[in-house]
Amino acid sequence: STVPTMMVRITRTEQEGTTVLQVEGSLSAVFVDEMARECESVNGPFVLDLVNLRYVDSAGAALLAQLAATAAELRGVSPYIAIRMEQYAAPATSLSTSFV
Repeated sequence: STVPTMMVRITRTEQEGTTVLQVEGSLSAVFVDEMARECESVNGPFVLDLVNLRYVDSAGAALLAQLAATAAELRGVSPYIAIRMEQYAAPATSLSTSFV
């Protein structure tokens, strides 16, 4: 069986009492439900570590923007992912980016 090249891996850890979900690979529509379920299973605020997230499609970007506006703190957001997310961010939400 072939492993799809566009896969996402979500690793859950605890750091200083905070749940951290490390997201690696490609977050596409195929994996949005799985990612949403993983996030919903966390009690309280959590961190999404996106340092190793290489690609998002529109569904993935919309989910990340929604999570950023509600429960999650996003870390390691690349300029590419930030730009994709800005299309879906709530008007009151501005992503702090250092590449402007």
